[in-house]
Amino acid sequence: VYAAAPATAADHAFVVAHLATCADCRGELAAWHAITAAVRQPRPSDAPPAGSLARTLVALRPHLAAMPQLPRKAIAIRMSNAPAPPPSAARRAAMRRPPLRWVALLVTVALAVAALFGFRAFQPPTPISQFPPRPMDSPLPTNVDFYSVSFGSPTDGWAVGGTTPTDVPISAAHPYLAPVMAHYTGYHWQSVPPPAALKDRDIILCSIAMTSATTGWAVGYTDYGPTADGPMYSVILRYSDGQWRVAQDFIPGILRHITMRTATDGWISGYATSPLSTDANAMRPASVLRLVGTTWQPVDDPLFTGVNFASVATSSPDDVWLVGTDYSSLAGFDGNAPHVVLHHTARGWTRQSFAHASFADIAALTPRVATLVGATPGGVGGSGGANLAQPGKAAIYQARTDGSVILAQQFASPSNAYYYTFSSIAGADADHLWAVGSAGLLARYDQGRWQQVAAPTRQTLRGVTMASPTEGWAVGQHGTIVQYTGGAWHLVNGG
Repeated sequence: VYAAAPATAADHAFVVAHLATCADCRGELAAWHAITAAVRQPRPSDAPPAGSLARTLVALRPHLAAMPQLPRKAIAIRMSNAPAPPPSAARRAAMRRPPLRWVALLVTVALAVAALFGFRAFQPPTPISQFPPRPMDSPLPTNVDFYSVSFGSPTDGWAVGGTTPTDVPISAAHPYLAPVMAHYTGYHWQSVPPPAALKDRDIILCSIAMTSATTGWAVGYTDYGPTADGPMYSVILRYSDGQWRVAQDFIPGILRHITMRTATDGWISGYATSPLSTDANAMRPASVLRLVGTTWQPVDDPLFTGVNFASVATSSPDDVWLVGTDYSSLAGFDGNAPHVVLHHTARGWTRQSFAHASFADIAALTPRVATLVGATPGGVGGSGGANLAQPGKAAIYQARTDGSVILAQQFASPSNAYYYTFSSIAGADADHLWAVGSAGLLARYDQGRWQQVAAPTRQTLRGVTMASPTEGWAVGQHGTIVQYTGGAWHLVNGG
């Protein structure tokens, strides 16, 4: 027992005195000391695995043993039933302080764990935006053209378009064009079948606007190709409860662009054609629609006459912008029809015409100022003739409420060899805008100026959306999808 456990002072004195006169007991005690030492020594197989908490505590033993021991004070226990006097102020302060030994122990354990596992465990994770997008396991088909993209949240978005004409033959059983939808769910893009009501109908989806991850709208129209003909009509789709459904169908005309300021405030632009039906309940032709409740209603104004609207943008109910082409006259841009800008305020609509500009899209992120993208005059052909020696340049304009439109910036194609134009513009705010267009054209507005940036594709980009100044997407020809993240654009699908 003396060899295995500590003894009292009296027992220790007795054993020491006896050992001084007894050789047998000294030998037996030495043998027991050897046995207890062997039992306490851990075997190699019992060693805790590397990186475990037990291994960490074993490594701390010599450090803890070397720590100075705090003096222990005897505590008198009152056996009386009389109430104890209240502690002094110094005693109360000492009671509130944690024991210094435990503080030192916790600090030492933390430093040891950091040394064993590395300080990387205590650093914040790398933001997702700093990683390039992961290539998809099953890429989307490339025999499609995407025209528009919109995100209801940073991890949920949609792209819409149609199959390219050369990939779908014209026949009664196979439409010339078919609608295409793709869904991004935070990890990859995947094809989604359009509503069954659109099956075997010559429709492309040309614009989409999501107001959240669970609600949104899209528009499309018939397009029969260069060798087919038929009535021109449009369809409006609504996304809710996880499904796309036809909200309004067989709308006379071509609806080309939709924008949603809020879930209940939206606009659609296009151009009107002849009525498809004599039914009094059928929607009459209209080039501009506005969301009223959950139904889209035509908006009329004499200034809309003869205009084919390409895009609409709004920053408030009394700040709405439209851009388009006035086909009532052929004297204008490159001998073709002039382009127009319309602005709506509380006083009504105003209209300005521009014979030497082309407008494809518009963004209105602040009142009284809008940014337009398109092209400047050049070799585009038309009844007035084309100047192929000086192809048109991609252009960015700024429109103001006083009716003025100024050229802010233009970009020529490489070696000025071919026609260059912007197709779409979007921004997270008025100070961070992106414009996309011909042959992978990408331009950024930041810190008060526009500049062209490198693109991962040479395909024409037709639609762009920005979830934030550092996160965005663009789509275009041949199934092309590119993502802006980590300060650069990366190719996700197509080429």
